Amino acid sequence: ARSYPAGTLWDCDNMSVAKAVIGGGLAAAVYFYAPSELDADAVVRTVKPFCYGMALFCGGIAAIAAVGTLVLGSMYGSLIEGNTFKIDEYVHQQPSMAQRAQVVLLNRLNVGSHVANKSASIALEDAESPFVPSLRVTSKAGSRAGATGFKAPAEAIVVGTIRMGFGHHRIAYAATSWALGAGRPTYFHDLLNVDSPEAQLIIDMDK
Repeated sequence: ARSYPAGTLWDCDNMSVAKAVIGGGLAAAVYFYAPSELDADAVVRTVKPFCYGMALFCGGIAAIAAVGTLVLGSMYGSLIEGNTFKIDEYVHQQPSMAQRAQVVLLNRLNVGSHVANKSASIALEDAESPFVPSLRVTSKAGSRAGATGFKAPAEAIVVGTIRMGFGHHRIAYAATSWALGAGRPTYFHDLLNVDSPEAQLIIDMDK
């Protein structure tokens, strides 16, 4: 299959509403502004209806994308309402309407209608890692033989991660290696290791 350089007009990953508008505009220009003297030409008679259809198609795509962006973008505020960590305030930057729509769409595709239960809590336990000396691994209370209640001391370092691909784990293990090397009590908190509805969502997303 033929490929095109990233960032070019034909790069599908960079397709945008603006390109649809430009394409439709060019097609409309050919249709409406071609000299009438050329109407007798067989090629022109064939191309002009195609350009008219292309102009309508691109205009429709642009309109749907614009309306969809406005509708999804308007749902961004309710999506992040109540979040403990305010990422927009942290980075001192407000997302554009298109970026807000993207966040809402991706959230809907990933978790559907699931709503986080922020009032519930899950008791944890921890046990010695069978692979890394001195590393403690957390899990849901009562799910692992020989584990004790999770009570990390104040100087402890808890490394949170999600077991989704090797990259996440590699970064987490690098952090635990540093923490263990510093002589700090270290806990490996893998979200998939804690039986919960949220862990099941991660498993479903990774299928």
